[in-house]
Amino acid sequence: LSPSEHEVAVLLIKGMSMKEISDVRHVKEKTVRQQATQVYAKSGYTGRHELAAHFIEDLMLEKSVFGVSE
Repeated sequence: LSPSEHEVAVLLIKGMSMKEISDVRHVKEKTVRQQATQVYAKSGYTGRHELAAHFIEDLMLEKSVFGVSE
């Protein structure tokens, strides 16, 4: 993902709306929608739930690799 797409992906996972993301990033909502479309196309996921699940899996893997315990 490009840096912009990565930022949009993180904000989508946080549950922000397209409008909220566009306001935070100071871009048009259409730009955010296009970037979100690219995030889903490149990742192969169809929505926020799958994207969030992947993020959580990666986070859990990262913790186990680095021996982080709670």
